[in-house]
Amino acid sequence: MELNELKQAWQDMEQELQAQKRISAKLLAERTSSGLEASLRPLFRWQVVQIVIGVCLSALAGQFWVARADQTSLLVAGIIVHIYAIALIINGARVLMRFKEIDFSASVTTLQRRVARLEQTYVRSGWILGLPWWVLWIPVALMLLEMIGIDISRVPASSWMPGSIAFGILGMLLTVIGFQWARRSTRPGVRERVERMASGVNIDKAKRLLADVERFEQES
Repeated sequence: MELNELKQAWQDMEQELQAQKRISAKLLAERTSSGLEASLRPLFRWQVVQIVIGVCLSALAGQFWVARADQTSLLVAGIIVHIYAIALIINGARVLMRFKEIDFSASVTTLQRRVARLEQTYVRSGWILGLPWWVLWIPVALMLLEMIGIDISRVPASSWMPGSIAFGILGMLLTVIGFQWARRSTRPGVRERVERMASGVNIDKAKRLLADVERFEQES
């Protein structure tokens, strides 16, 4: 084989290799896009459900406390639940906005940044909506008991409410302290497990998918 023919053959092989790389990159991008969207889709649906629940709960709580303006404990309970329902709507909408910011056809680096922002908003929302339940059960219980016809006025609030509130506040403090301890723990896997629990299964799956794709691109 002459030198010119050898050069031409080498160039042909190089072009074919580049074409295969472009095809592989395109297929990888398509699989990443579809896989990432599939991973996060349940999270999107749940936020929609959360907003619907918030709207329904807001209407229910609003009617409840307006009709009981002359009963201080029930009035306060209804207003607290009403505020929580609004928080459900707002936080659900914020997570949806972060989801909508994700362009699933973007580069891996861009997707990682967007997913990180989604995770940050979702985790913050989880704290805002989850931590108050240590004391939120009290107004919710008052509402439910009243709605099913149980007369709670026979049991003085002073006999159980201060202790319940104190227990709830202690529970919130211990939850925060425990979470901070776990995040700073040097024990193998403790921090990762806690952060995985906070971010949820769907976001964790999306992060692992992007990490695998990034590792594959680097190795390639």
